[in-house]
Amino acid sequence: MPQEDAAPLTPVLTMSVVCENVSTDTRGKVTLHNIIDSLTAPIFPAATTQLFLVFGFYSPVGSGHILKPTVTISSGDEEPIVSQQLPQDITFSPSAPQARVMIGLGGMVWPHPGEYLVKLISGKAIKASFPLRVTYPDGTIPEATG
Repeated sequence: MPQEDAAPLTPVLTMSVVCENVSTDTRGKVTLHNIIDSLTAPIFPAATTQLFLVFGFYSPVGSGHILKPTVTISSGDEEPIVSQQLPQDITFSPSAPQARVMIGLGGMVWPHPGEYLVKLISGKAIKASFPLRVTYPDGTIPEATG
């Protein structure tokens, strides 16, 4: 008899979002403002004044950790333009099986147009990753010359 896949034992990613701002009301509800799926700039290097990265995780077994979480943003094999360790570990329990991580990044500089990879890493394990395109206003990314 075929066996169904068992639920994962480690926390799983439920969302990842880039936005311009995050606010919380008096009841604790979070609003993400101006969700971003790509960035444009007329010239490079290009600066963004403020971005927020938001990750959501769920632990199906109601326990587990994401130790020393670090967020990086890099293009290809280049050194990351961002590498920021969160101030604390992410811990899950039966009473708190979900966790949301919000990281504010101010004053970022994008050295060139291209596809950047945003990652949340714990040790050597990638817990979340997604691409973020940074282009000219017409949506183009010039071919690299070399």
